[in-house]
Amino acid sequence: MPLVTALGSLLIGGFFLIHTPVGHIPDIWSHVYRVSSITHGDFLAHPVNSRSLFHNVDAGAVGGRVDRAWMEFAWSTYDGYDPSIALPESVQSESDRLVDLPFNNTATNPPLTYAPQVLAFGVGGMLHLPVSTIYIMAEVSMLLAYCLCMFLGIRALPRWRIGTGFVMLLPPLLFRSSFAISADSFTQAIVFLFTCMVFRTAHKEVSHSYCLLLGLVGLTVAMCKFIYMPLALMALLAPLLQKWLKDAERIDRLDLIVLSGFTALSLIWECVWTSVNSWYTTAPMFVSFQAMQARKHELLAHPGEIASVVQRIMWAICHGQGNNTPYGGSLILQLAWIGIAMMVVILVIATATKSESKYDSLFSWCFTAIGLGILFLTYLALWLQYSSFNLPGVNGMQMRYFFPLALGFALVTFTGLSGLTARFANYGKTRQQASEKTNLPSLA
Repeated sequence: MPLVTALGSLLIGGFFLIHTPVGHIPDIWSHVYRVSSITHGDFLAHPVNSRSLFHNVDAGAVGGRVDRAWMEFAWSTYDGYDPSIALPESVQSESDRLVDLPFNNTATNPPLTYAPQVLAFGVGGMLHLPVSTIYIMAEVSMLLAYCLCMFLGIRALPRWRIGTGFVMLLPPLLFRSSFAISADSFTQAIVFLFTCMVFRTAHKEVSHSYCLLLGLVGLTVAMCKFIYMPLALMALLAPLLQKWLKDAERIDRLDLIVLSGFTALSLIWECVWTSVNSWYTTAPMFVSFQAMQARKHELLAHPGEIASVVQRIMWAICHGQGNNTPYGGSLILQLAWIGIAMMVVILVIATATKSESKYDSLFSWCFTAIGLGILFLTYLALWLQYSSFNLPGVNGMQMRYFFPLALGFALVTFTGLSGLTARFANYGKTRQQASEKTNLPSLA
């Protein structure tokens, strides 16, 4: 099954890669500019005077040094899809090879989340290849990295390989995330792998080296899109799960120290990275830095504002408010939340009827709590930096923010349904045996 899933991801993802026109990825040019700036040593954003169609503001634009060829390539393929394309007339220098371009909405993404694309950009640059070729190389590099993560993830799973492989091969999950020059691609691949690795610790005894790898992958999750960093805390479940599986008297100290160390590094990284990127907003054309600071102050200084924000988030969830549906009406977002609600109901029933083992129950509840927390934090971040004042709810939610959590939610559902099915089957069998015993003829 691991090889089938990897090959399936390669074929389906490759099909989408071939049939997706250049530039038809959300925020593609912001991501391309960010990757190019990383290859030139700009790991942190700085203020820029240039603008894009999306970042068309007099103040507040940040970015980095980008090869001019990427700006020219973007305009040679532009058909109106992505507004983050830079405006050439706003660039001060007309002769320098490297120019400052804006990409506020991708500047917060750490360099590691672009690892496959940075590799392709770096190799292509050293070989002096055309940017059109480097663009394709970056997509292929990301697709290969994605397929490798799917292979390793399925291989780590002790059960539900077929169901999990089916989820991994769902076209919506592969449509762009399997190959796109985007922070979403590598993040989704690593989160899927990490989820499978944690799930294994609930069902199979693992070695110290496995826990070391689990900690490294968890740290990688934290060093991708920062909003998914709380998932790295799931690694701390492994020592307890292993204690239960091995029926040991106490938790293995070495595993606990190793995983606690990596979790601490994840938290430290999160604090450092967010602090050095807290001086600008991702969408200054909607919410300025001053307005964002005012919202933060209101949220922290007035407890009543928390209830107001929660109300806005619930309005956005119930009405299916998304990025392209600012007043609600996104059926796919509503269906996503209905699916999550059904998963929670299944989990509650399975727990109440004791249909799950304590291993599955711990994994399921922790992943569900962290997953829901991540989604609510996403809404909170969108309210702080993306939602204008004259709109109800919270603007900007997209399905791609749900995708990295899809596999974990699927495992929670599979486990709950399996436990309930087995329990009711045993209940029916017990009832039948009792009935047969009652109807036995008397020996007298």
